[in-house]
Amino acid sequence: MCGITGFIGFDDDVLLRKMSAIIKHRGPDQSGIFTDEHVGLAHRRLSIIDLKDGKQPIHNEDESVWVVYNGEIYNHVSLRNKLEKKGHRFYTNSDTEVIVHAYEEYGLNFASHFNGCFAFALWDKVNKRLVCVRDRVGIKPFYYTIVGNSFLFASEIKSLLIHPDVERAVDMQALNHFMSFRFTPNPSTLFKNIHSLGPGQVLVFEKGSIKLKKYWGVELSKGSIEEKSENYYASKIRELLDDSVRMRLMSEVPLGVYLSGGMDSSSIVASMSKMVDEPIKTFSVGFSDSKYDETKDAQIVADEFGTDHHVLRLESDCMKHLAKAIWHLDTPAVNAASVPTMLLSDFAGKKVKVVLNGDGGDEIFGGYDRYAVGMKLMKYRKIAPSLLRTKVVSPLVRTVLGRRGLYGRFSELMDNLDDDSRMYMCLGSAFTDPEKKVACVNSFERNVVKSDTFISKCLDDKKMDPLQRMQSFDIKYLLPDDYLMKADKMTMACGVEARLPLLDYRMVELSEKLPMRYKINNGITKYLFRKAVKDVLPDRIFTKKKQGFVVPTNRWMDEELKDIAYNMLSEKNLSISGLFNPEYVQHVLSNYKKSQLYYNRQFWLFFTFKIWYDMFIEGNVTKPKMKLDAYC
Repeated sequence: MCGITGFIGFDDDVLLRKMSAIIKHRGPDQSGIFTDEHVGLAHRRLSIIDLKDGKQPIHNEDESVWVVYNGEIYNHVSLRNKLEKKGHRFYTNSDTEVIVHAYEEYGLNFASHFNGCFAFALWDKVNKRLVCVRDRVGIKPFYYTIVGNSFLFASEIKSLLIHPDVERAVDMQALNHFMSFRFTPNPSTLFKNIHSLGPGQVLVFEKGSIKLKKYWGVELSKGSIEEKSENYYASKIRELLDDSVRMRLMSEVPLGVYLSGGMDSSSIVASMSKMVDEPIKTFSVGFSDSKYDETKDAQIVADEFGTDHHVLRLESDCMKHLAKAIWHLDTPAVNAASVPTMLLSDFAGKKVKVVLNGDGGDEIFGGYDRYAVGMKLMKYRKIAPSLLRTKVVSPLVRTVLGRRGLYGRFSELMDNLDDDSRMYMCLGSAFTDPEKKVACVNSFERNVVKSDTFISKCLDDKKMDPLQRMQSFDIKYLLPDDYLMKADKMTMACGVEARLPLLDYRMVELSEKLPMRYKINNGITKYLFRKAVKDVLPDRIFTKKKQGFVVPTNRWMDEELKDIAYNMLSEKNLSISGLFNPEYVQHVLSNYKKSQLYYNRQFWLFFTFKIWYDMFIEGNVTKPKMKLDAYC
């Protein structure tokens, strides 16, 4: 795992080195650059494979093709053997070199031959073409922008901001989506004119223009389902899980596992335990609040498989690192688990350089409670006529319980139960569209489109049933633009590489074929995955209530963060000119205590957005303020 950056369209060696230096944390072991006429490629290396000869940029035999690459190609040995038989000559043992030879052999279809997590930029000197690729699922980040006639790219947005002509301004349409989803769906970012390459995409920049091509995608539909027995699919899941874990053990440095005590990470430990001789190093985060603490469950799994287990205990003072997490994320840390993930990575990084984790299992196998709730609501709308819901139930709720907070959201849910996209928004958004109109100044609404017109692309597709629609949106956007960016950037902030066995593309393709009853069955989430791993895990893992990696932000807001958050969001200090309505922000602050469950999302979004805005839009990104009180 590494960091990459560069440009095409001008010459500036000093700027290239500055763009590379700001992402040094992604590759503290080595750095390298390549410059050609009007082309610059830079690389920061975290050495995992071919420690001696894997320095980048790497080239082909005649140095006509060069690449800078971030990630791992797990099938690189078999690909190398095929390419050598076709006459290609290699000068390193690294997986990186496979990329340049695969490009020579297969052209722009080369990425479809790779199994791994990756983002890279390849310069073809002969055709004067820059080819940029992101892995199928979007595990690794890739950002780009156009400045005049020049193209710039990087693993992290802060590297692009080094260029003096890159505008630091908020994209208003992206902000609209951000307030709904709490992340910015690709290809947008919160930065105006800075884009995120989508999962499974190839970008070609030549003759001053961009061409995008999809080489892989999630195609959930009723037609993709294959009706086979539970036992057939359960055995396939186990088989693929073992092979995926085996492939991700490829390393010349120590590996470990982030063990939460949940089904996904526990199944990875179970699989890995069959493949290694030494005790697996496992790492968990613990909290004093038992409602959020899973360390007892993690210890049960650790004891079952004899792992070398390590626990990092965190209290509210850990949030003093929030600004640092936001700087590494390039976006507000609306996912509060970012800070514990970063601190766990720093903790684990003292013992290992590679960790496996269980990200992705809920999205592909149907693990979220909102999926089960959504399916129940679908059944409810079939038996409860629309007129009854909109003319009786919803007005009754508004009259008896009020129009704000959770009751207002429930009332809106009843009003929009016949619209899949609006129903999804009611279940999970931070702000509804009516709330956004009040929360933002008048100029905001004139510059955006409604968020539900975007989400309807996934959720109103009649070729898919309702659960498939929710899953499709989450796999295409929630995973690559939120959860996977947290996993990548919080580990790379500490020089640690994360590998995700459950997001092997073959596992995702298998999940597309599963009948919906194998994902959620009578309200049981991840039904078939449970069956696939049940005989290898302790019973406790299946009998406990699903928790997920959540952190006690409500309590921390009452302790370490209370004074600083309220001060930061006071009318005096809320200097986000032209965006948020200070009166609505004060409404959230004053009602937070009354309904933390509802207002926590909005409070946390305002709070972390304020830090991000001051840091990236108004501040000095090369010399960020890492102390929270500096933003008051």
